[in-house]
Amino acid sequence: TISMAARVGDLVHRMNSSSKVDLVAHAGLPTEYDPKLNVKSVMWDMTCNHGVATLLSGNYPEAPPVTVLPVPIAIAATFDVELAAQVAGITASEARIVSAI
Repeated sequence: TISMAARVGDLVHRMNSSSKVDLVAHAGLPTEYDPKLNVKSVMWDMTCNHGVATLLSGNYPEAPPVTVLPVPIAIAATFDVELAAQVAGITASEARIVSAI
C-alpha cells in the first residue's frame, strides 16, 4: 500500500492553484466533489472544538444529532488525561460518521 504522505504528495502535485484555493476557501460550506482528482466534498465547518456540533449551524440540515461536549478549557481544567482521551475518541467517532453522510 501507498503511505499517507505519498498519497497526499501525489494529490497536491496533481492539483492546480484554483483547486487548492477552492479546497481551503469554503468557510463553513462544503467543497464540491472533484471527479478529476477523485476527492469527495469536504465539510470545513467541522472544527470539533467541543464535539461535532458546529455542523448543526444550518449549513447541513441533513446532519444527524451529535454530542455537544465541554469546551477544551473545561476539560483541561479537570487535569484528567483519560477524560480528554475519551472526549477526543467520541469526537473522532462522530466526525467519521457525519463526514460519511
